[in-house]
Amino acid sequence: MLFSLVTEFSVKQDVSAWPVQVAITLAQTLSDTTSQTLRIKWPNDLYTTGVDQSMGKCAGILVESSIGQSGRMITGVGINLSPIRCQVTTEYPIAYIDTPLDKKTLLLRLANALYLSWQTFFNHPGVNPDNFRPFDLLFNRSLIAFDSNTNKETVGTGQGINSAGQLLLLQQGNLTALTSQQRIRII
Repeated sequence: MLFSLVTEFSVKQDVSAWPVQVAITLAQTLSDTTSQTLRIKWPNDLYTTGVDQSMGKCAGILVESSIGQSGRMITGVGINLSPIRCQVTTEYPIAYIDTPLDKKTLLLRLANALYLSWQTFFNHPGVNPDNFRPFDLLFNRSLIAFDSNTNKETVGTGQGINSAGQLLLLQQGNLTALTSQQRIRII
């Protein structure tokens, strides 16, 4: 299932945490429709247990924004709702959401949840780390963060997120907040 949501925002508003809020909203909403355990791989992917019992990617989020006199953002969501039948080479296995809902009902639930989430986010930008925690795939996991701007790798342990939606990485007793410009890999 693929769908997009278009929203507008003030150019003075920081919307950088929106992709994380979308992931939280999708995980919460989808959890009500399936018995599968869902996890968020920060900042914008959902994972669940695949047929081989390993965690696999079941949904992805892409947010693009343009800023002129007002800001406009397009949030694209892709969700696997059936098994992938072709051979795919990837770092992480692929999985799907098994839900009894038909696509139209599921789409309505997701769109309504995202609309309500946007209304809250628009008035109070940021995310609630407590809402992220139950879905956090990276918590207490050893991670490598690669910054494509500096070509630097940072190694540490995932410690959740802050209210700006940044991933917290513990390194030698110090917490570092990472932005979405860093690519994260589990080691």
